[in-house]
Amino acid sequence: DLVVRRIQGSFTQVGGPLAGNTVWTAAGSPYRLMQTVQVPAGGSLTIEAGAVILGNGGAGIIARGPIVASGTKENPIHFTAFACDAPWGGIVLADTGTGDAAPVHMLKNCVFEHGTNQQNAGGVIAPVNSKMLLEGCTLRSLTSNALDGTDAFVQVRGCLFEDIYEGVHCTRSAVIIEDSAFRHMIGDNDAIDFDGTSLGRSRIERCVIEDSTDDGIDLAQASVDIRDCVFSGVADKAISLEGNGSAGAPTLVGNIIHSSGTGIALKDGVTADGRCPSCDGAVPGRWSAQFDGQITSTPFIPGSRARLSVLP
Repeated sequence: DLVVRRIQGSFTQVGGPLAGNTVWTAAGSPYRLMQTVQVPAGGSLTIEAGAVILGNGGAGIIARGPIVASGTKENPIHFTAFACDAPWGGIVLADTGTGDAAPVHMLKNCVFEHGTNQQNAGGVIAPVNSKMLLEGCTLRSLTSNALDGTDAFVQVRGCLFEDIYEGVHCTRSAVIIEDSAFRHMIGDNDAIDFDGTSLGRSRIERCVIEDSTDDGIDLAQASVDIRDCVFSGVADKAISLEGNGSAGAPTLVGNIIHSSGTGIALKDGVTADGRCPSCDGAVPGRWSAQFDGQITSTPFIPGSRARLSVLP
């Protein structure tokens, strides 16, 4: 589909370090990122509902002070490229801390399109040693991971990820993902991929993952609770668990896996114990497993519909 959106007014050109506390408004839109904008420590950037931000190729935002982008469902904030053949450079949340007193970067009801990662950043949105909330946002048509966090505290609520590389990839981070959808991952990329967790247990809850060419959820040494999620049309493994995390084994409760290559892969010493009340062709009942270097689809059958609860 071709979407044409008419933008009123002349461009407000921005780039380089901002002075103090800055506000971008709908009335001042569209803002054109001529070069990467820097939010200094001690400063802030507030973006109001209805604002439009267009980035030159590679130009993005580096926030060392808090960024708060508060769109609404009726008036979202749009982040996209100025030119179709030159993706803009995304947002890096840089070392604002994860402690109780650290600020929370908030991106609410925003649309992120036609972007890529900045140099040395893992994703279009890249929290590094920072806290962030992504809520009610759409992330589509991106040429790198949508969200890639390192040593971060990340909350994702009610978001849509589609036609992208990996949806959410985090390393040594605490992550909560709720009520979100992941569709059409590009290439050999997982919808959700955690490499280690920190700050206690992470959680993935009430999410839908469909039409992915690689894994749905891929966890390596991560303590994560996966609850009430639906997986459909995942070509490789719906859920891949590799090793237990520092806060214990992963748990799976009330998930549905349908028409996927392998239901669950358990390997590298991960432990699981649970119930399969209805497995369409497999034998219902209690099962437990401890696998090392092995992959199993039991009790799932590709093309069948199954519901599984796994407890540590």
